Amino acid sequence: MAAQSSTARKEAYRWRRWLEHLSESPSSANPAIQSRYVDMLLETERLPIFHNLIASSCTWLLLAGFLVFPGTFSTLQDTALADGFKGRRRENGVISDAIQNPLLLGLAAASCALGTAGCRWLWWRWRSNLIWPTRQIFL
Repeated sequence: MAAQSSTARKEAYRWRRWLEHLSESPSSANPAIQSRYVDMLLETERLPIFHNLIASSCTWLLLAGFLVFPGTFSTLQDTALADGFKGRRRENGVISDAIQNPLLLGLAAASCALGTAGCRWLWWRWRSNLIWPTRQIFL
């Protein structure tokens, strides 16, 4: 009975050691491959998923703002604005008359502003890691 319990303890100890060995990071197991790049890759793996979600939503907001902005000025070519720039006619409010949907302009401006602010904050937060901002924000 005592022999079985000691072998069971030894077996449990071996399993624990094996599991601890699996959980070690490669850079701590082999200091010869320790580099700044490896550290940044490991840090990228440990980033909160919430920051990845914020990064993707902010880049989509920024893209949406850039796509919506030109749609608000769809009649800019048809107005007398081109004549006004050529010096033939100068009126106040030519641009405001060219905006068909001011609400859409506000939505596009807010989308661009929120997307840019979120991307800037995430870049500032993770500026020490060159890999994550490049992958998640800039690409």
